[in-house]
Amino acid sequence: MNQIRGTLALFAAAVLVTAGLSGCGDNAATIPLQAVSERASPSVDNLIAYAAFGGTGQLFVFSIRPDGSGNVLLTRLDADGDIRNDGGFHPSWRPEGDAIVFVRTDAGNRDIFRMDDRGGNVTQLTTDPNSDMQPCYSPDGSKIAFVSNRFGTNDIFIMDADGSNQTQITSSPADDQWPCFDPTGQFIAYQSTAEEDDQVEDTDIWRVDLNTGVQTDLTDESPDSSNQGAPSWSPDGAKMLYHDDRAGDFDIWVMDSNGANQQQLERIAEPLSEGFPAWFGDGNRFAFVRARAVWTAASDGTDVRQVTRSAASP
Repeated sequence: MNQIRGTLALFAAAVLVTAGLSGCGDNAATIPLQAVSERASPSVDNLIAYAAFGGTGQLFVFSIRPDGSGNVLLTRLDADGDIRNDGGFHPSWRPEGDAIVFVRTDAGNRDIFRMDDRGGNVTQLTTDPNSDMQPCYSPDGSKIAFVSNRFGTNDIFIMDADGSNQTQITSSPADDQWPCFDPTGQFIAYQSTAEEDDQVEDTDIWRVDLNTGVQTDLTDESPDSSNQGAPSWSPDGAKMLYHDDRAGDFDIWVMDSNGANQQQLERIAEPLSEGFPAWFGDGNRFAFVRARAVWTAASDGTDVRQVTRSAASP
């Protein structure tokens, strides 16, 4: 198991007590705990979708404003009593801001679903008996990239927005995760354990050209045994945010979209790990996860603001 998988537990591992998990669209402002799991997703109108643990240990999808107000519960558990179920996680907004794709675990199997921006009209998009997860819309909303292990290892797939025409994009023994479209829809960035010249199984940021199928390792020159993951393309396509542990803990880094000029956003770095950055639509700010909470920052790492809080937070 690669090193970055152990790091995911840093962002996701907590079982917390909440209240009011009664149904979709509920105002969740009174829920005291928000133990965030992995990437949050900003919408075009600056709502942030995120997944958080409920008191039963399952995950649920919420939306919230950047100032921490208007917290709304969007998903709920199926009423079959199966403790292996989740209300939802891995949310990603449709570019128009009217729908969210997300993952739900039902009887231990992960599939991708779509719902409207208030948690209604839930539609299942994948039905494979293996795990489908980490969905991300294309810029025009017509396609969804996602991860599936249906052929043995985690690979990148694409499907139409209604779940049809599921097509495998990457195929190798490597572990490929967290796909993200560029603004043109021609490229997908993702993290992978595919080995290059150093022959060390670390995690790099890769890019695949959907027109030619050419795959390029963008962070191959990073120090051996360091891990880069969870890329997010800027709205203008010029930059890419990602998390990187070459300095010790995971921190937020930025680079040109071709992999050049890799730089740590030092003003955002803390002893606590930061990860899973995601740009807002205007490119001026991004959301990220720190200490199981959602935060936002300006594109240069300044003006850091906490959005969600746990019961232990002031």
